[in-house]
Amino acid sequence: RQLAEGDSGCTKTSAVDIPVLIKSTSDVFDLVEEIVRGGGMNDDLSFVMEGISCLESILSCATRLEQITKNSTIQDVPEINEGAQNMVCTLRKKLSSLCHI
Repeated sequence: RQLAEGDSGCTKTSAVDIPVLIKSTSDVFDLVEEIVRGGGMNDDLSFVMEGISCLESILSCATRLEQITKNSTIQDVPEINEGAQNMVCTLRKKLSSLCHI
């Protein structure tokens, strides 16, 4: 119910650690990619297609994260911007290679 209605039940907010978020996004992508590759061995095309769709969604989130780092006040920290750009580039390459197996 909380997720569906957007009610967190909490008014406190905390700072987001962007480098941790970048790494976590990449890690989730890697885990889903591993699951998709394993599912592909069973020739379950619908499972693989759903996995690809999930990976595309993760890539979309990573792209938005990259845009946030470009457009925010953390431009003073080039390592964060570079990390986000590298992550998006790497995830795009992984998704492309997965789709061309």
